[in-house]
Amino acid sequence: MAADSTSKSNDVDINEALDNIFMSEQNILEENYQKGFETGKAQGNTEAYHLGYHRASEIGAELGYYFAILKRQQQNPSPHTSERISKLISTLLTKIEEFPRFNDPNVDIIGSVTEIRSKYRQICASIKLNSKFPEASTLSF
Repeated sequence: MAADSTSKSNDVDINEALDNIFMSEQNILEENYQKGFETGKAQGNTEAYHLGYHRASEIGAELGYYFAILKRQQQNPSPHTSERISKLISTLLTKIEEFPRFNDPNVDIIGSVTEIRSKYRQICASIKLNSKFPEASTLSF
């Protein structure tokens, strides 16, 4: 009887063996898909990080320029600066100072930048100041 119990433990279930053979291609495809997906995800994250870093630098330079122009205008108002324009300048300076410095999924960054740009242009038009950002032609967005 001892011979029967050892032969049974070495026997492979024929159905399981056939399943392994028939599913081997599918299993290899799934395994390689997962490896490729993880590699692509890692590479995509690196590229996305660098893209985001450069775009954020461009936005930062633009907002810094606006802030400097507005701050100078606030300290040395032009003859065209009214009380209403002074309040708009103060409000816009606050918006720029409060602009998120870290990624916050609850903040519409592009919407905020667009709003700041339009308010800046409105102020510049009111005080007859050229509103062009000198490096606007080098921006990628």
